[in-house]
Amino acid sequence: MNSGLIAIGKALGFILAAPLQSASDRFAAYLTKRNNGIREAEMRLPILLPALIIGPAGLVLYGFTAERNLHWIGYFFGVAMFNWSELFYFSVTLAYAMDSYNVNMSEMLIATNLGKQAISFAIGSYLLDWILERGYAVVIAGILGSLLLGNYLFVLLFMAFGKRIRRYTARGWIGRRQAPTSGEVQVL
Repeated sequence: MNSGLIAIGKALGFILAAPLQSASDRFAAYLTKRNNGIREAEMRLPILLPALIIGPAGLVLYGFTAERNLHWIGYFFGVAMFNWSELFYFSVTLAYAMDSYNVNMSEMLIATNLGKQAISFAIGSYLLDWILERGYAVVIAGILGSLLLGNYLFVLLFMAFGKRIRRYTARGWIGRRQAPTSGEVQVL
């Protein structure tokens, strides 16, 4: 397989996701207007439903294409689908997190990036050994696709219970930790 085609597939996924970066803002603005001008952070989340399907489907396509050594187009579209959903999903969930916890945004962004990098490092360190032991279909389509789908399904949880979760955390230890700085004005 030509690795250049994979890079083009990855770029295509990102290029197709780039124009949609403002879709959650536009959709939330539409829902805010319908909600008598009251904006809630969860109004961003319904726009993620296509990514919930497309990302894991891209990993399944890639995993089975690699396992059965199928045509290169399977690799290409599997990577493009995964990268489209990755950019779209991550940018919208990050905007949701910033809407939800904007008081200590810098700490939230650091924690999010550290967690993301730790997971990437842990999976990347043993991925090749894991694939050689179990096969592409099991590891990429099965395990990583299931993990991605499980992660993406949290969107449904936050769509249904996000407001309650935010209220609970505001009254819990996280909210008490933010309370001393919540009234401060930060000047850059």
